Amino acid sequence: MKIRKLLFPALILLAVVAIPQQANANWFHKHKKAKASDQLKAAAAPHSNNLSWVQSVIPAGATCPAGSTATSTAVTSNSVYRSTTSGGEAGTTPISVSAAAETTYSDTTVAPGNVFYYTVTATNCGGTSPMSNEVGPLTTPNPLPPNAPTGLTGTAQ
Repeated sequence: MKIRKLLFPALILLAVVAIPQQANANWFHKHKKAKASDQLKAAAAPHSNNLSWVQSVIPAGATCPAGSTATSTAVTSNSVYRSTTSGGEAGTTPISVSAAAETTYSDTTVAPGNVFYYTVTATNCGGTSPMSNEVGPLTTPNPLPPNAPTGLTGTAQ
């Protein structure tokens, strides 16, 4: 008799907790956000830091949430974030939001000698992905001085 009294409340609790979690898991499985790229790469050059990444892939069978005006689950934009400290990109405003087809970015607003870290996110009808892998530290090199002038000639007077 005591077992039956304990078992019945446990079954109710299981039904109340497990069913909504299962429903949420199915919703998330169908309505996938874009996946963060894990292949962000960067190279420093005089006057710019150049980034490239592999675009996120949305799993087959994913759909947009009800009420969305999007007609596709494909990535619609990429956002580039920059910080002067490792891990400092979270919570910052993106320095660039580009079209989905773009998978490169040149940060030409950097000052030579400064250190920067970068991440990228992808957005689709399901929301914004987590941040990609971080690249950095990138130190934009100081530009090289120009070559010495050549062809100097002179005459004696």
